[in-house]
This record gives sequence, C-alpha cells and structure tokens, in this order.
Amino acid sequence: MAKYKIIGAVNFFLGIFEIVYPLIVILFTIPRLTELYAEFQAKGPNLIPTYIILSIVMLMGVGNFILGVKLFSKSENKEKFFKIAIILIIASFLLGGVITKIASLSVIMPIYNLTSEF
Repeated sequence: MAKYKIIGAVNFFLGIFEIVYPLIVILFTIPRLTELYAEFQAKGPNLIPTYIILSIVMLMGVGNFILGVKLFSKSENKEKFFKIAIILIIASFLLGGVITKIASLSVIMPIYNLTSEF
C-alpha cells in the first residue's frame, strides 16, 4: 500500500511542476524576450517549436498529475496504474529534462545572435 502512495506522491508533484513550469515560460518569459527582440529590432526566434515542446511537457504533467491522484484514490486497479506511473516518471525525468532544455535554448539562443549584430 505504501508503494502506491510514494509513487503517487512523486507523480503528483512531478505533474504539478510539469504543468506550472511551461505556463511560467509561456506567460512570462517568452513575452518578455519577444519585447526585448522588438526593442532591439532584431529577428526573434520561431516560437512554434518552443510552444510544441512546452505543450508536450504539459501533457506529461497532466498524465503524471492524473496518475498521482489515481494512486491516492481507493481504486481497484492500482497495479495497472502503478506500472504506468513508473514508466511515466522515468519518461518525465529523461525526456522532460532534455525537452525543457531544448525549449529554453530555442528561445534564448537568438540573444547570442543579437549581441553579434552590435
């Protein structure tokens, strides 16, 4: 019983992080950087891949959150959810780290081009 709650807690908190982090980037970081590029009259990055990557991270976060809640609830199929939850935790740590870095770099890399223009 305790193993379900431990994995459920990891899924729950990982899901919250994977939902909140992309929202912060989308709502605060990207608009500020877009203003910066406009202020210097520089060509900004193509944000479509960044939004796609952050959406994937958010979907993994929603999956983690739902599995965390399911493992805390009194359902009968906890073993099925347990296996899926472990797979999603591993995928979140491996892919989430790489995908998040790629999204951050795709937004920030044009700043280096901006400094080379002046």
